[in-house]
Order: sequence, then structure tokens, then C-alpha cells
Amino acid sequence: LAKRHPGIEIAPMFIGSEGSVAGLQAGTVDLALVSLPQPALPGVRFTPWMTNEMRALVPASWPVVKRATPAWLAERPLVMNEPGSRMQTLTMEWFANAGYAPRPRIEHNYDTAMRGLVEAGYGAALLPVAPGDKAYANPRVRVLPLSPRLERKLVIGQRATESREGAAARVAEVLLEFSRAWAGPA
Repeated sequence: LAKRHPGIEIAPMFIGSEGSVAGLQAGTVDLALVSLPQPALPGVRFTPWMTNEMRALVPASWPVVKRATPAWLAERPLVMNEPGSRMQTLTMEWFANAGYAPRPRIEHNYDTAMRGLVEAGYGAALLPVAPGDKAYANPRVRVLPLSPRLERKLVIGQRATESREGAAARVAEVLLEFSRAWAGPA
């Protein structure tokens, strides 16, 4: 973005999907990466961006299993996103579809901190993992596929009145290129 559009400055805010969408509607946010589902909102348009497969991050000291199931995880301490977040809703729906309603040991909204808590042995966390993501490589953490599968879908949110030639459109264009490169060949 800086090479292609050196005049565009980005001021990231980490306010979650709900706050981001409210900011788009209020005109205080120009562009947002948000999780689905999102309701159709007047004045806001969404463009599909990226899908991440969710994985269970578990302490390496835990029993070895090939896949993490809702039943297996519900019996263990969990590190989950905070109530009201899209990630926590997604996670709890995954458990509920299998008949479980676990209570988290710790609630936190930052992936890096959640990974650290797993590494320290406080519990397991369900987090999005992109293909080739090296952020989870750690001898004290195992990354397990989920059964059944769980995906987090992200979209780029913009104000519908935003010019398709403006700075926000240029940022969205670069983000879309990044997601295509990240996904690799189809």
C-alpha cells in the first residue's frame, strides 16, 4: 500500500466487528475487517475477504488426539474470546451444535495473549489459522484440526457512499490482493 499509494495513511483501531460496523454507519470508520454474519445495514456494503479455518490450540502436555471435538474440549479448561464478540459467538455455536455449553476459564480478545495462555498451560483456545501461518509454531502448543470443521469468514466493510476511487477503496483493493495471495492458487 505504501509503495503504490504513498499518500494514504492508516490509523488502525482494534474495536471488534460490532464497533467497526457502528463506526462505518456513524462515519467515524472508513474501512473495517469484520466477521460474518453481519446484518444488511443501510449505508454499509460488505465485500468477501478471507476465510480462516479454526483450529484448537492446546498445551502440548495434554493427551494426544488427532482431532479436537466439542466433547473432548468441553471437558478441559478453555480460553475463549469475550462475551458478545463474533469469535465467542462462533465458538459457542460450534459447541452448542454438538450439545455442549462449556464455561471458559479465561476470556480474552487478543489472539497473541490467548496463544500465550495456551502456551502457559491455562487451557485450550479455538482460533483462526491461515494456511502456512507460522505464528502458532511452538513446542509447548499443539494445533489440532476441529471435528466438525469450523470456519471464520471475514468481509471488508465500507460506507456505501464512499467513492470507489477514494483512499478507502485503494486500501480495500490492496487487502483483496493480499487475501488472494494468502490463499494461493485455486
